[in-house]
Amino acid sequence: MPPRSKIATILSSADKAELDKRLIENSFSDYTELTTWLQDRGYEISRSAVGRYGKEFKEVYEGLQQSMEQARAIVEANPDDENALSDAILRVTQNKAFQAVLKEDGDLKELSLVVSRLARASVNQKEFAAEARIRREERAKILSELEQQVQIVSEKRGLNAEEAEFWREVLAGTRRVK
Repeated sequence: MPPRSKIATILSSADKAELDKRLIENSFSDYTELTTWLQDRGYEISRSAVGRYGKEFKEVYEGLQQSMEQARAIVEANPDDENALSDAILRVTQNKAFQAVLKEDGDLKELSLVVSRLARASVNQKEFAAEARIRREERAKILSELEQQVQIVSEKRGLNAEEAEFWREVLAGTRRVK
């Protein structure tokens, strides 16, 4: 197993977060300036260490961006009300956290907290999806019962197909009566 990144071992959480932010804002460039900034903050770190960390972080960041774009495209192509985008993002984030634990990249205490929060968010998302599915099923059942009632009433009252369709739409909530 390769040695842990110097960035991961010596930087405080706040400074590492600021470095990550600066890397993103600078489009993963200008490592000399970032090295100088870290040295000004009292860290003994080389430009190559910052460069290696930046390269690894860029790969993770771009992978996450790509995963989020793919998840967004999937949701747009297959819309639903079960919060699929959040589920996709949770899965990607869980995967990244798991990879970080395997590589021992980062503070294990912080990673365990992230994993715990992700697990809780995943449970909440699954509960939301189940509730949405139940609401959809209940709505479909009610609409089916309304459809049957409209059919019975239209036969008994002698409504034509257009009138029956009008009442189906009104009862289903897809047509408003002014």
